[in-house]
Amino acid sequence: MCQGKGFNKFSTIIAVLLITLIAGGLCMNAAAAETWEMSFQVTAGVDDAEELIGNGEIGIGSSDLEIAEEYPGDGDLQIIGIRFSNIMIPQGAVIEEAYIQFTCDETKNGNPFNVSIYGEAAGDSLAYTEDPYNISSRIKTPSSVVWSDIADWSVKHEAGENQKTPDLTNVIQEVVDLPGWSQGNALAVIIQGTGTRTAESYDGEPDLAPVLVVTFTGELRALPMINTGWYGMITRLLPWL
Repeated sequence: MCQGKGFNKFSTIIAVLLITLIAGGLCMNAAAAETWEMSFQVTAGVDDAEELIGNGEIGIGSSDLEIAEEYPGDGDLQIIGIRFSNIMIPQGAVIEEAYIQFTCDETKNGNPFNVSIYGEAAGDSLAYTEDPYNISSRIKTPSSVVWSDIADWSVKHEAGENQKTPDLTNVIQEVVDLPGWSQGNALAVIIQGTGTRTAESYDGEPDLAPVLVVTFTGELRALPMINTGWYGMITRLLPWL
């Protein structure tokens, strides 16, 4: 009889602990707005691509990204698409600063260099495919930023101010304000214009692929604790209580 009472007492303790853990896990979702700086690098070969303007041919798997003319003066203009996945920015966050950091791959330069950078107006951008016009057919944000009159890229693997875009705050803000946007979705930019600067791609040097850096203020949606840790162990024990 005493053994039964002890067993019931143990069951009560476990139940109280379980309720406490669940409540604590659910509270993790109510985070106050804070200012964050996060970096998101291209993580797959299908996340950066080139499209020839003349015929819409898509290049995926190139060792570099020629922005925006393949060879200086050859007239073969390209549109560049770059997709960043798993962007941990909540819908409606306030973007304080945003830019893309490139790394120089080749020191061939075409001047004057003058390109426009758009966002893809999509709540969750898809990876690129080899279907013709797979970059230019995507809807662009109304806002764009001009990147021009920068110094030549003369040092291979340099990633400094000359390889850093101007502030893209307005472009990124338009994307995260879209109704279909949610924390963890993918975001893409589209670059087109004239001139040549050659950046590393994921397929060329994964560790040197383009990086999107964003400073924003918002409420991050935390993963609930109730899926892991003590709750998982207690759940496995419940059939025996």
